[in-house]
Amino acid sequence: MRHEKSNAWNRCACCPEPRQPVGLDPIRPLSALETADELRAALARMGIPADVHEGLDLALVSVWTGLAVWTDGFWYRWWTGRRSRTGRWLYAHHPAFEPERAALRIAARYAELREAPSVVAVGA
Repeated sequence: MRHEKSNAWNRCACCPEPRQPVGLDPIRPLSALETADELRAALARMGIPADVHEGLDLALVSVWTGLAVWTDGFWYRWWTGRRSRTGRWLYAHHPAFEPERAALRIAARYAELREAPSVVAVGA
């Protein structure tokens, strides 16, 4: 967790001081793999296992069937489980400098998927 640095751009709900976003770090922004690993660690602290895979400047956090989160080091993105009126998949996104808060949102989606009947189990 990166709570040591701060600036006036972003505030963390758990910290009184603002902190610097990943992509604007003048020293070295985190890579997609490092950002994905922070999310994996945040999910693990919540009891949710996940795997991290990397390639082509992107990283993927595999959480559950139908729940894969990918990151470019600046944003986390995952499918919400919904489609638009035109049939396009709708995606959620969250800034990568907040892995703990992103993990809370992803945990909610994880719970939805675990409660839903499996397509494989139903035999569809």
